[in-house]
Amino acid sequence: MAGQQLTREQSIRLYTSAAAYAVSHEARFGSLEPGKLADFIVVDRDLALCSAKEMRDAKVLQTYVSGQLVYEL
Repeated sequence: MAGQQLTREQSIRLYTSAAAYAVSHEARFGSLEPGKLADFIVVDRDLALCSAKEMRDAKVLQTYVSGQLVYEL
């Protein structure tokens, strides 16, 4: 429904820092900062700038778990 959707920024925040806060782990997870455990992906385009279709077609190039590379295309 129009007007009842999240922005990209809101969606990312809900899956990262807000999720860590919800389980009282914001000191260890939820953002990329020194001393925190980092689980993140590297994609082939800037998801903040591309269209919705381009976002669906994005390819994961690397995956990191706790700051360690675990997958590379």
